[in-house]
Amino acid sequence: MKKSFWVVTLGLLILLGACALIQQPVSFDPFADESLLVYFPFDGTLEGIVKGATATAITCGSTIGTPGGTITYVEGKKGEAAVFDGTSGVVLPDDIVNDYDYTIAFWVNMHAFTDHTPTVFGSSEVGWISYMVPKPWWRNPGEPAIWSLSGEQWSTYEMDTLLSSNTWYHVAIVVDEGNPKAYVNGATVSLSSIEGLPLPDIFTDATATIAVGVNYWDPPFQGMIDELFIFDRSLSRSEILTLYNLGYGE
Repeated sequence: MKKSFWVVTLGLLILLGACALIQQPVSFDPFADESLLVYFPFDGTLEGIVKGATATAITCGSTIGTPGGTITYVEGKKGEAAVFDGTSGVVLPDDIVNDYDYTIAFWVNMHAFTDHTPTVFGSSEVGWISYMVPKPWWRNPGEPAIWSLSGEQWSTYEMDTLLSSNTWYHVAIVVDEGNPKAYVNGATVSLSSIEGLPLPDIFTDATATIAVGVNYWDPPFQGMIDELFIFDRSLSRSEILTLYNLGYGE
């Protein structure tokens, strides 16, 4: 009888231990994650990490490819942040993302709302995507959208949130085979697709450009951007929360 009791007890302990191991959360270190493609902290410089190596972004004028541009720095959400004055932008090194699953996350503080102005913008010969437009022409200021064009086909997702000027927000756009998810301050934001189509695949088998604060046509961004991350996969909500918490020193 005693032997049976101890056998059963030992079995239960082993089972409980196995359950504890299964339920133990896996920690996410964004800086050590093998899918990290880009990290730009904007701490007084345009130096960052691109695919594991130190790299430097470049300034441009009011559109991609226009010479000039000036970026200054002030106290940001974490350390310093890049200040965009409405006449300048930043262009990252070429050909960073190469597939259809990725995550773009950053802190943003809008000083003004102008039609179509991008925060982060990607383009290639296939098309373009503006990952968070704070003021599309058909919506009110602070009612953002994800906006894209490939050939003659638009794909637009309205974000069900309201952003204020002079306020810090953490924005993350997760793309999984063209299907986007959006997060603001770590919370899921509902998306409404106007055309009912996925975002175009502008990165696979294409040489793409990613810019911050500018595109090829529209008014440049006015405000601050901090802590830009790009990952080569679709992050989970818990991983997005980790990025959000980094802005509070956690």
